Amino acid sequence: MLGSEILMKKELAQQMAFILRHCSDLLVHTSWMMKCHGTEEEALEHQKAVARVLAELGVELLYPIYHEYPDLEPPGPPSGEDEDKDGQSS
Repeated sequence: MLGSEILMKKELAQQMAFILRHCSDLLVHTSWMMKCHGTEEEALEHQKAVARVLAELGVELLYPIYHEYPDLEPPGPPSGEDEDKDGQSS
C-alpha cells in the first residue's frame, strides 16, 4: 500500500495513475473476452476474480494517489441531472 505516510512526487503519481488505469481497462477487457469466448461459468468466475483485483488496485494503489493529488482523479460519469426522460442529454 502506498499509504498516506508516503508522499510521492506529482509527476510520478501522474505516471503511476495513468499506468494503473490502463491496467484496469485491460482487466475489464479480459472479462469481455471471457464473456464472448468462454463458457458462462468461466466468464462468471473470471468476472469475480477481476472484480477482486480491481478493488485491490483501487484501494491499495489508485485511491492513495487520488487522496494525495485529487486533481489526478478522472471525472466521474455524469450525474444524469441534465438528461431527459429518454436518457438523452439536453
